[in-house]
Amino acid sequence: MTDLNLRRVVVGTEVRSIVSSRWSWSAGGEVGNRNFRNLSGHTSPAERAFFAGATSVAGWLGVRPTLVRLPERRFTLDSSAEAKAGREFADGLGPFATLRGALHAQWFPRARDDDYQMQAQIRAGATAGKTTLDELFELGMERDNDLWLRGHPGTLAGRKGGAPLGRRFFLANWELDKTSIKMVFLP
Repeated sequence: MTDLNLRRVVVGTEVRSIVSSRWSWSAGGEVGNRNFRNLSGHTSPAERAFFAGATSVAGWLGVRPTLVRLPERRFTLDSSAEAKAGREFADGLGPFATLRGALHAQWFPRARDDDYQMQAQIRAGATAGKTTLDELFELGMERDNDLWLRGHPGTLAGRKGGAPLGRRFFLANWELDKTSIKMVFLP
């Protein structure tokens, strides 16, 4: 398939609560409908579930606690976890669940300024049950994806579809940022 045409319409709501500077939570739900507008028998029986036009209902809960905050060392370690459960209403599909977690460390090694900054992030997730194509995890650099696998674009010849997809993922990113030029523009 070189020209997949997916249409997805979703209506949802989410509530977020910031309990303190070290703790927040969120809960939400959505109803979605998807259809593939240009499939005409190109899929095998094993692939049909991924390309099924379906209506789905899902809800999720998430937490974001700060695990470590050391202002004198300019270091923070944040975490997040999200559990999502739902149901796909189509033949061959049914209930599904997704669990995601992350750790994010940030450190400014100098005692002042933000000239140098180190960040490290570890994320993992898994999906259980049968889901459609758009519920799989997509790894790659793409504007509508938060799972950036650096050096791997999410597009191929300008079209989506170049990124790896899967039911489970483990992703570790590390970066060192250095400010090389600071300029002030006055009006």
